[in-house]
Amino acid sequence: MVTHGEGSLLHPAFPGGFELIGAGRPDFIVLQHAPGRVVFDDFPQYRIPPLENYIRMIELLSGKPPVAITINTQNLTKEEALEWARRIESETGILTRVPFYQGVEDIARLIATRAKELGEVRASEPAGAEVL
Repeated sequence: MVTHGEGSLLHPAFPGGFELIGAGRPDFIVLQHAPGRVVFDDFPQYRIPPLENYIRMIELLSGKPPVAITINTQNLTKEEALEWARRIESETGILTRVPFYQGVEDIARLIATRAKELGEVRASEPAGAEVL
């Protein structure tokens, strides 16, 4: 199952990620980071915490670190966004990409490889979905 995030884990009005991670128990989480933002949208009195806080929170909620990090390019030049990705990947050891410029193929391949290792992907079986 693939789902999208809702708000931010630490946003004062939209912390929907807690429910998705806690209830969904995902095997893989891709964390989006917006280094060009300083405060939460519509809440200028709240500074956005450091990326490390989000990584630790995901580890606490899911029992594992994010499989990858993506960079939101808002308020960044192409060069700045790519430099953020290089620096974050170097510092954290977590695959980091700027989807707008680099695509997400590397991330998709990594998830597929790790899912196969878990026995979750079987090439001979059709994909299916359940509606609860």
